[in-house]
Amino acid sequence: MAGVLLLALAGTIGAASAATGHSGPAVGASAAADDGEEADLIVAQGTPRLPHARLADWVGYADHVVVARATSETEGTPSEEEVAAGEGYIGRTVRMTVTKTVWSRKLGSGWWPAPPAGFSLDVAGWEFTGETRTQLVIEGAPRVEVGHTYIIPLAHEEGGTYAPLAAQAILPYDHGVIGRGEAKGVFAGEESPLQLALQSKDEAALVGSLGSARPDSLVAQYASLDPDARWAKVSAELAALDPTPEEDTADHGEDETNVDPWNGAEDNVEENPDDVSN
Repeated sequence: MAGVLLLALAGTIGAASAATGHSGPAVGASAAADDGEEADLIVAQGTPRLPHARLADWVGYADHVVVARATSETEGTPSEEEVAAGEGYIGRTVRMTVTKTVWSRKLGSGWWPAPPAGFSLDVAGWEFTGETRTQLVIEGAPRVEVGHTYIIPLAHEEGGTYAPLAAQAILPYDHGVIGRGEAKGVFAGEESPLQLALQSKDEAALVGSLGSARPDSLVAQYASLDPDARWAKVSAELAALDPTPEEDTADHGEDETNVDPWNGAEDNVEENPDDVSN
């Protein structure tokens, strides 16, 4: 990736959390471009808020999938220490206006918040050195810039606000085509399976696939909890079921699960080292 720096973030704070709606300062890290080359972007890595890699995750953790346009942005203020040092991070908050809700989670009873008319996202901003700014992006995600439209799976938070499942779950959607528009952190050849599966699809195709997708059974058991609490329960149960490598001596059989990110369906694939056919 010529002209791009890679900034590794520690834990889940900083730009990664900012792009999922949780604010926090960027984590400082040293990085350098090739000699004589000026970096156009700094690419930050971080941990997603919630599972997002399949449509089964979208219908399992999101409350609404919306079409939203970035209509305005405001800059954050670096700390006094950063200003004195002449280098640091400037955050950015983008106001999103919802133009359409294309899918909502439906429950017979219990917790079900109404879709928002708009919401704010604390997204990746800039690293600065002196008077020079360099844009920050989340690896695998759009930067989210004013004037562009996106499809976003939103999950309700305890405080009553909304945030995406993950920065990487935000999809460009200019001119009604998924994948068209601003996507500065998504690089050719490095797209996720879901991003590739949804590429060039329209709203009708997405709505149809969301309508047929089903959450994993373990996730569905905790449907009455808010999304973050739901994931905490699911991850705890998965951790309890998954033995450590030292304990994993059982024969798990020949069948493994291959997950299709487009429709959330699961196909059994038989492992056979002699079978190399497709």
